Amino acid sequence: MTVFKNEELQEKFNRDGYVVVSLIDSDAIQFLRDLYSTIQPVSYKGFSSTIYNPDIALKKNTSKKIYDAVNGFVNSYFQDTRPLGCSFLCKTPGTDSFMPAHQDWTIVDESKFSSITIWMPLVDTNESNGALRVLPGSHRFSNVLRSPTLPGVFQQISDELFNATVALPVKAGEAVIFNQALIHASSANMSGSDRVVATYGLVHKDAQLSFYHQIEKGKVEQYAIADDFFITYNDIGSAPTNGQKVNTFSYSWENWSSTDLKVALARINNNLYTTKMKRLFNDENIQVFFEKNGYAKFKILDESEVNVLLDYYHEQNLRQEDGPGFTMSMELSDKEKVAKVREKIYEVALPKALPHYFNVRVIAGSYVVKEHNLQCIVPPHQDWSFVDNEGEYCSVTCWIPLVDTTIENGAMGVIKGSHLMLNNIRLSPSPQVPTPLMDHQFAIFPYLEMIEMKAGEALIFDHRTFHASTPNITDQPRIAIGLGFTQQDAKICHYTLKSNGKMDTLLKYYVDDAFLLKYDNALLSRMYDGNQSIEGYEVAEELPFNFSAPTIEELTAMVTQAGNTMNVELSTYLANLFGFNTNTATEKVEEQVVLPTIEDAQPVLEPKPWKGAYTPMNILREIKIRLLGK
Repeated sequence: MTVFKNEELQEKFNRDGYVVVSLIDSDAIQFLRDLYSTIQPVSYKGFSSTIYNPDIALKKNTSKKIYDAVNGFVNSYFQDTRPLGCSFLCKTPGTDSFMPAHQDWTIVDESKFSSITIWMPLVDTNESNGALRVLPGSHRFSNVLRSPTLPGVFQQISDELFNATVALPVKAGEAVIFNQALIHASSANMSGSDRVVATYGLVHKDAQLSFYHQIEKGKVEQYAIADDFFITYNDIGSAPTNGQKVNTFSYSWENWSSTDLKVALARINNNLYTTKMKRLFNDENIQVFFEKNGYAKFKILDESEVNVLLDYYHEQNLRQEDGPGFTMSMELSDKEKVAKVREKIYEVALPKALPHYFNVRVIAGSYVVKEHNLQCIVPPHQDWSFVDNEGEYCSVTCWIPLVDTTIENGAMGVIKGSHLMLNNIRLSPSPQVPTPLMDHQFAIFPYLEMIEMKAGEALIFDHRTFHASTPNITDQPRIAIGLGFTQQDAKICHYTLKSNGKMDTLLKYYVDDAFLLKYDNALLSRMYDGNQSIEGYEVAEELPFNFSAPTIEELTAMVTQAGNTMNVELSTYLANLFGFNTNTATEKVEEQVVLPTIEDAQPVLEPKPWKGAYTPMNILREIKIRLLGK
């Protein structure tokens, strides 16, 4: 959500989680120094804040005077915000003023908004007197809730986290403006005088404020709070009396390990957190959600359009050419029929779909159908790269089921945030090209969020997003359409492995939206094996193909730190589906599924290998390894 008037500052804030600006003048600095000398925080050595003072009237008066002194300067940088209150912070000299790496409390829905602190030192700060330290980009590390009674997920790696932060020496009058989800810290003040700072908190004008209080392990209360909450909340660690309880829910979290931190830092170094995506959706809330999670869901087609597309599917007899299973009309060998089908999908669906998008172009249209077949389980994968400068631009699939979808008939699932986990070009053909997920597909299957949908709803996902679907075990086909979109000014491209026997070079072609009317994976695979080149498009560039896959530990760390948790219901469902016995509820997933020896487990159907590699037996082995750890 935009709050800065300056677009460059907003972009840097979104990317790094903080900005440094020149804010207040010398008169304001002197006024605040004089004000601090008359008020001062609670008197104890180390780190202290006026917020800790039990005198609410004094805190309100202090907040108002700081606000009056700096608000004019603040307004020159911000728009559409409202203040939350102001305070003084002080570090007295001594080792007890050290502040470990931490995040501030969660008070807004951070998938849509940011809560912001303006940190204004009244003296020049440096590493000697306890300058603020930050870990750039770390506001994207974790979406777990934070409060005085919820333990931080970084507590086991606090020293490593502190060592990863960088100091921000700033002068009096300058300000560090940071997202309260940003990991920040400060060294002890080892100078001969106090390090005094004024702070000003703010949020977007539309943000609803909440406070979270853990009442027992695994159970949290949510309170709606007022803008002056931090001034009037004195009994820190207790349930607030100055808020209204609105919800009680179960809540769990996983502490970060050194591997988690290593993965997160690598993602920052690979710019996976930092590139600003060009706008794709008209609705800003959908855009924000999509950028964070890699997918979005909303209604597109009405019943009449759904019925037209269903009737057309049946009229065209578009079932898989080599038997029942997974069918995409764009992969039919009759390319004239592929073009005809796409034209019909465009005719019916685009008038309803395009109003949701901002200045986009359409690059694909196809039926995507699953017949009754246990073998048609599609494990987590990513789709081909289709655009240049991916990150700034993106290619997406708009997947619209024409029948209600459930876990039983092949619902789609996603790993949220996975579009920002790997910095990889996805190229053709399969199965010749190795992929980062190929050895871990079923290990991360249990982390999928399954998205059951009504006919006509749309699931839009970034082609980088890990997505998958369960097999269809019902008597009716699961019929859907897929539309491909990208930003209007994106350059469409296709990457393929050079057929030189070395697997060390990829070819980049600039293509048009007719490319998928001519080529599909099966054709490209045969061409690769036959040492044939793509025709009709020139090679724009040859690039080195340096394949590197994460370890299962690293990939699992990426998945969990993005907020994905083990889907017990899905894991149990798959175990049952492929012939396992299951016990009823127990606390841990490892104790929940009891498997026979893999040799004794029998699939429901005689398998036909999926892409030549994934039979039900392979699926069983992977599920067993993930659920039982052996």
